[in-house]
Amino acid sequence: MTTTLPNDSIHVVVDGLQELSKTSPAEWTVNVITLLIALGGLVISIIVARMSRFDSHQQSVSSRKLELMKTLILDHQMSIFYEHFNKLQTILAKLKVQGCNKRDVEKEINPVFRKLNEELLVLFRAIDEKLHKDLLDQSDQCRDKLVESIADDGINLFIENKYKEHIQQPLTTAQQEIIRIIYNYTPQIVVDK
Repeated sequence: MTTTLPNDSIHVVVDGLQELSKTSPAEWTVNVITLLIALGGLVISIIVARMSRFDSHQQSVSSRKLELMKTLILDHQMSIFYEHFNKLQTILAKLKVQGCNKRDVEKEINPVFRKLNEELLVLFRAIDEKLHKDLLDQSDQCRDKLVESIADDGINLFIENKYKEHIQQPLTTAQQEIIRIIYNYTPQIVVDK
C-alpha cells in the first residue's frame, strides 16, 4: 500500500480530476461558463489596456504637434501673415485709380504671395503635409482669382463695388479661410502597420 503525500503534484491533479468526474453535468457546465467568463474578462482587460495606451500615445503626439505649431509659427510668425495681407491690400488699392497700369499691379502682388508661401506657409509643412497643402491651395486660389480679375479688361476695378466684389472680397475670404484652416487644425495620427 502506498501513502500519498499531500504536496505531491501528480496526486493533486489526479485528485482534482477525480473530483471533476464526481460533479454533475450542471455543476460542470457552470464551472465551464465561469471559466469562459473569466477568460473573456481577461481578454477585454488586455484590449482596453492596449487601446488606452494607444490613445494616450495619440494624444501626446497631437499635443506635441499643436504645441510645435503654436510655439514656432503662431506665436512668432503670424505677424508676417498680416504684414503680407496688408501689403497686398496696399498694392491692390492702386486699382481703384482709373487708368492705373494693371500689369504693374499684377507683377507687384506675385512676389508678395511667393514670400507669404516661403516665409510662413512652408513652416506648416513641419507640422503636417496636408495642412501645408491646404494653406498653399488657399493662397494660390486667391492669387489666381486676383490675377484673373486684374487681367479682365471688362471689369472696371476703379468702380468701388466692382473693386469690392473682384478684389477685396477674394482677398478677405482667403485671409479668413487660411486663419480658419490653421485654427481648426487637428493632428491626424497615422497608424503604422
